Amino acid sequence: MTSAAVRTVPCPTCGARHREQCVTLRDKPSPVVHQARTHRYLEVHFAVIPQPATTWQALLSATEARRRGTALRGKFRDLDDWQWEDPDTLVDLIAVQPAAYENVVIMEARGLAAEAVSEVLYGSDWIDTTLDVLLRTAHDLQIRAETGQLLTGTPDRDMIHCRNAVRRRLKEARDHVDRTRKSALPAVSAPISISADPQRIASAWLGRFLKDERRALVTQYATDAGVDPVLLTNGTFYERVRRMVATGRLKAPVGPQVERLLDCPVEELREIVLRDALQPAGRTDALAHPLMLEKWAAQLDFLSSVAAPTAHSQTTGRLSELPPMASGRLSLGAADELAGRRQAHARLIERAHECERLRLALSDTVMALEQADPVRETVGAAVEAADAHLRRLHPQLYAIARAHLYPYQDSTGRLPETWNEHHASVRRTVLLALERYAQAPDVLPTSPVPVTAP
Repeated sequence: MTSAAVRTVPCPTCGARHREQCVTLRDKPSPVVHQARTHRYLEVHFAVIPQPATTWQALLSATEARRRGTALRGKFRDLDDWQWEDPDTLVDLIAVQPAAYENVVIMEARGLAAEAVSEVLYGSDWIDTTLDVLLRTAHDLQIRAETGQLLTGTPDRDMIHCRNAVRRRLKEARDHVDRTRKSALPAVSAPISISADPQRIASAWLGRFLKDERRALVTQYATDAGVDPVLLTNGTFYERVRRMVATGRLKAPVGPQVERLLDCPVEELREIVLRDALQPAGRTDALAHPLMLEKWAAQLDFLSSVAAPTAHSQTTGRLSELPPMASGRLSLGAADELAGRRQAHARLIERAHECERLRLALSDTVMALEQADPVRETVGAAVEAADAHLRRLHPQLYAIARAHLYPYQDSTGRLPETWNEHHASVRRTVLLALERYAQAPDVLPTSPVPVTAP
C-alpha cells in the first residue's frame, strides 16, 4: 500500500473518481484543498465499518475521557524507530502512519532532520497536513507534560522542550502560509481600495441612503443589458456559494453524503462533527464541502464551548495552560479523565483550524470567480448609470453629501490618503444629514460649502 492508492477512492468532496486527483475549487488538479483529509480515504479503501450512532454527550462522557487519557499516557515512539531512505519513502510513511508523522515533525522542529524532510513537510502538497499535525502534536505534548506533573509532581523538561520547539515551528509555518496566501491574492485580483474621487464617494453614499431606489435602477439597467436578475442578488456569502455550486462555477458536486449532512438534524450533526474530531474511524470528509463549512464551523464553536469548562481551559479557541492544581495528588483515574477531556477540547480546536483554512480558500476562490465574471463589468456599468440617474433626480441630496467632503479635498480636488482615517465618521454624518433633510426638505441642513450637482 502506497500513498498513490489514495487516488483509487472516490472523493466525496470534489467528486474525483478512480485514479483522479482531487481538484481545487477552481478546477485545477491539486491536493491543496483536500490533502489534510486524505488519510480518511484510506479508511474507506480498507472498508472500515462505521461505529454505531450515539449521542455527542456520550462521546464527551467521563468513560470516553478516561479512555483517551490512558492512551495519552503512552510515550511517543523513539525517533530512531522510524527510518526512510528518500523523500518518496517518507511520503508513503507519513501518508499511512499518523504516529510516524508526529515523530517526524518533532524531529524536524528540533533541528534533527535533513533538509529533504523539511522540503517534504513544508512543500505545497503537504504543508496543510503538516500544520494539522504540528498543532495536534503540540497539544498532545502539552497534555502529556501536564498529566505527568499531576501524577509525579515533577515537570518533564524534555517533553516541555519538545512542545516549545513544535510550537515555534507551528508559528513559523502559519506565518509562511499566511504570507504565501496574501502574496498570491494580487495575482488573482487587485485589492479594493477606497476611491479618492469625492464625486464617486458622494454618489455611493447617496445610493446607500436611497438603497431601494438604487437597487431597482441597477436591476432595470442590468436586465436590459441581458443579465440574469438572479445574479444581481448578492445575499450572504454562503448564499452566493450555493448559487455558484448550483451553476457549476464552483467545482464541488453535491453527492449523497453532502445531501445527507445538509438535511441532518442538529443533534445528529453534532454527533457526526464530534466523532469526526475525536475518532479516526469516524471521520466524515463531506464536512469539508463548501456548502457544509458554515454549519461545520457553527457546531465546532458550540461543542468547544461545552468542552472548554470541563477541560479547565479558559478559552474556547485555544487550549490554555492548566491552572495551578495539587501536583502529584491526583489519582491515576482522575488524571486520565482530565487528560481525556483536555484532548477532546484540543481535537475540536484542531478541526476548527482546518475548517477555517478551508473557509479562507473558499473565500479567495469566490472573490476570484466574482471578479473574473464577465457579468461584473456589465453590472458595474449598471451601477454607474443608476448613480448618475440618482444624482440628476436628487440634486440637493447629492449636494449635501459633496459639501461634507469638500474640507478634506486637496488642491487637485482629490482626497488624499489621510482621508481614509475620516471616511467612516464623515459617512455617518452625511447619512444623518440626508435623513434629516428627507424628513424636513424645507430646511436645508448646514453644510461646510454649498455645492451643486454637476
